[in-house]
Amino acid sequence: AVVSTQSTGNREVPAIRDLRGSYYVRQERTGLLIGPYEAQEKMVIQDDWYDAGPPKGFGKELFDHDLDRLDKCIEHVIDLLPIVAETDIQSVVAGPITYSPDILPLIGPTHHLSNYWLAVGFGYGIAHSGGVGKFLARWIMRGESDYDLIECDPDRYSDWT
Repeated sequence: AVVSTQSTGNREVPAIRDLRGSYYVRQERTGLLIGPYEAQEKMVIQDDWYDAGPPKGFGKELFDHDLDRLDKCIEHVIDLLPIVAETDIQSVVAGPITYSPDILPLIGPTHHLSNYWLAVGFGYGIAHSGGVGKFLARWIMRGESDYDLIECDPDRYSDWT
């Protein structure tokens, strides 16, 4: 994520998700947060994590940021929001994104912990947040879901994952 210092004044800026440019932009206090999705050919993949998993004790550590890998994405942001070209970058955060083994999110209660509900592992969380929030709220309030999302059941994995 890239956080700008550009003031949005007293205006509320809507969240924008641009699939063509592969990023989202949302308000972050009085600035803008740009969340780019790197092109696959520019990603730095932690190959050793596939077999051995993340290093023991890995928690909230971040990777070194490399804005050059995001140049095309930032160009798309500037095309849509020219004011971004005039801003200073306040901070850059580069960390791993969590995906489930089958790339589908985990939505619903987990039976391992009482009254523990999940909505995690989304590839594009900002695009799903409203619908998933409504789905879970109704399920929690009514005691059953409006429709079946078995493919997103948090308990669909066993010890092999």
